[in-house]
Amino acid sequence: MADIAEGRTATNPETGERVVYKGGKWVPAGAVGQRGFTSATPLKAPDKIAQRNAFSKDYDSLRKDRDALGRYYPTVSQLDRFEGINTKQRTGGIQHQDLGGFNVIQSVNEALNPDLKEMSGIASGLQGQARPAGSGATSDFEQKLYRQGVPSPEKSGPVNQSIIAYQKSVLYEEKDRLAFAEVYLNQNGSLAGSQDAWTEYVTANPYAQVGRDGRTALNGKRQPWRQWFGLTGGPAKPAPRPAPRPAPRPAAKAPPQPGAKPKRDPAKDPLGLFK
Repeated sequence: MADIAEGRTATNPETGERVVYKGGKWVPAGAVGQRGFTSATPLKAPDKIAQRNAFSKDYDSLRKDRDALGRYYPTVSQLDRFEGINTKQRTGGIQHQDLGGFNVIQSVNEALNPDLKEMSGIASGLQGQARPAGSGATSDFEQKLYRQGVPSPEKSGPVNQSIIAYQKSVLYEEKDRLAFAEVYLNQNGSLAGSQDAWTEYVTANPYAQVGRDGRTALNGKRQPWRQWFGLTGGPAKPAPRPAPRPAPRPAAKAPPQPGAKPKRDPAKDPLGLFK
């Protein structure tokens, strides 16, 4: 029997159901795949009333989370702008400290330095997005986003870079989590179990890492969530790379035998005087 290509689809002649070849066997095309679901399709509520109610409740929860992310995600461009200026404009030091509004040096610096003034404006805008006390319940996402504060001219460049990397990681993670949850909800009819699956992914693939210096940086080696959950056709986990083989050592030359004449070296004896 010829080998069947992984992912090949066909129709079950007995039931008329579409099937796909996965893991050495035929399974229903809509079956749950690696780590909980297969691929994304338009959201569609189940037929049974109880399942439909659970679906609607989880869908509304996702919609609220999407709205919250939409309010904060434009922050990424502001963070990029602040970081770009901060690479050439030094921050921190007494001349940049906010001393209760009485720092004359800071005011003069901002008046004479457009970059510093723009950075101050960005910092004020970012801080203004944080939900003020008494304005309503603060979500876990919002609390996490502002856990390290916001970048500002009062802080040194490395500290600002750490804060920016942290806030970007929170925004990127929330964006991916919601995309994952929508796929999961569509496949399973509810979000039951989705948080455990997502926690497993984030634990193995953190969006940010803290270095030995205590500063945060984005994790450039993180595996995309679609690949981790087997949605892209690639490996669910990266295959380990074999260690490179060491170069073979040259064979040791045998010591000359007693009484043996040394071999002539043409480079040292071009005229053949020693034979």
